[in-house]
Amino acid sequence: MDSTAMPGPPPHAAKPKGACSPASRRPAGPRVIGPAELATLRRLVGDGVSVIEAARTFKIGRSTTYAALAES
Repeated sequence: MDSTAMPGPPPHAAKPKGACSPASRRPAGPRVIGPAELATLRRLVGDGVSVIEAARTFKIGRSTTYAALAES
């Protein structure tokens, strides 16, 4: 091994957790549901329909539904 090699991790080493700054993240895609659908979604969940069933009604994912309900 060459004694003049640079110390430190190899160039392909994983970055430490949290190393990605918010400015360098990729932007999110377009909104899946609009304001009218969001209002209907809130009404359904408020009326006792489960979040999963409400998500199936709009053909969107459970995590997307939770994120939409948490936005405002």
